[in-house]
Amino acid sequence: VVRLESRKVILNKICRRKIILKKIKGIYETYLKSKQFTGNSREDFLKEQENNKDYLEFLKLMLDKHSVFGLGRAKLKKVANTSANENLGYDDVVKHLMSNNTGKEEDAQLVMSFVNQTSDEGFKTFLIETFTKTVRLGLTAKTVNKVFPMLVPVFEVQRSKNLNEHWDKLEKNGEGVIYEKLEDVRAIITHQPNEFSIKSREGKEFYGDFQEIREEIQRLDYGIYDGGLIIQDREELIHSEVLRKTLSIVSNKKDKIKVGLEFVWYNYLTIDEFQHGQTYFNYAVNRSLMDSVLENEYLYGEALKFVVRPPILFEGDITKDIALECFDYVQQHKGEGIFINFLNHPYYCKRTDTTLKYKSENTVDLRCVDIYESELNPNTLAGIVLEYKGNTTNCGIGFTEEIAKKIWEDPSIIVGKIVEVKYTEESEDKNGKKALRHPSFLRIRDDKDEVSYD
Repeated sequence: VVRLESRKVILNKICRRKIILKKIKGIYETYLKSKQFTGNSREDFLKEQENNKDYLEFLKLMLDKHSVFGLGRAKLKKVANTSANENLGYDDVVKHLMSNNTGKEEDAQLVMSFVNQTSDEGFKTFLIETFTKTVRLGLTAKTVNKVFPMLVPVFEVQRSKNLNEHWDKLEKNGEGVIYEKLEDVRAIITHQPNEFSIKSREGKEFYGDFQEIREEIQRLDYGIYDGGLIIQDREELIHSEVLRKTLSIVSNKKDKIKVGLEFVWYNYLTIDEFQHGQTYFNYAVNRSLMDSVLENEYLYGEALKFVVRPPILFEGDITKDIALECFDYVQQHKGEGIFINFLNHPYYCKRTDTTLKYKSENTVDLRCVDIYESELNPNTLAGIVLEYKGNTTNCGIGFTEEIAKKIWEDPSIIVGKIVEVKYTEESEDKNGKKALRHPSFLRIRDDKDEVSYD
């Protein structure tokens, strides 16, 4: 009798586990099928999934940049042996991570208690990739939205490529304008009849009412205003100090009213252009429009005090010598660098070489996946672990005593977040794995949630 009861208990557990895993198992099987298709056949495959609600929800979750779980593989690996919780479902884990995305160890343990319900290594790997949002779908949000319009929320803005890698574009792209690259915080303002918001370039709304800027933008036409937030009082400050003081206002969660900033206006798009993914006119026309708006406000209204254009350094045919001369000028005045907008090209809602930037140091934005303890001074921070091109790299310098203490006491302020670091060069080991030489911590990027190598 005891043996029969034991068998029933075991069978009941197996059945319960199958039921709990059924949804994600079905998603996994569809995912495996999708790997067989390439090119246009992927779109045909997607169309066949029109009634596969679970799979479409999964695609939306994986491709939506605003759905953040805050976990990396290194964190899950540390708790890989967590006991399975056979009563925990896929939806339970997703719901928990959506509201607890700070990368704490208890969240990693919850994930692994679900993952360890299966002994199938392929399925287990898929689950780990799901909860770290590293599944290689072979699909982009653009492709999915082409088949199922607006399924995946997309918030894309123009991003510059590195001039140091695209010198040939100076001649190919035609005439351009060189501006000083200010150390501002990228900000996208949406001004519509029923909406006014200021968001990061990732689409995350900044906390508070930027009253002075809002009141001036609301005097202008409806549309999308692409620019940056920067402190007004910045005379004699080096660029790193400007950024630090700007962030202290922008990131402050105590003050609801944000003052002392100005908006550096780079580009303008109509709502229709933003949704379309590019402007209908080139930068020459767009630039003329922005300059005339500010001039008209000056001549016929009250001059704008908190909406400004970036400083112009040169306009015309740009050579390498001219670009470097402008860069040297900015360096002498303690600035960060330069950027170039080419006149004959539109604004694209993506990273493009029709706008280029050049800075004084190599920097990258990487995701922090862990921290590690000092061997010399136990119970203190030695550094952080960053994901870099399929590998991890340690960063142990650049931290002030204050920030190091805060991170050690509460790792959630950095683990799972994007961190900007500077470095001397990229290195590669004998196995082809890439890392960074002498990475140094600069700041936590609260304004973005996307890795960037340039």
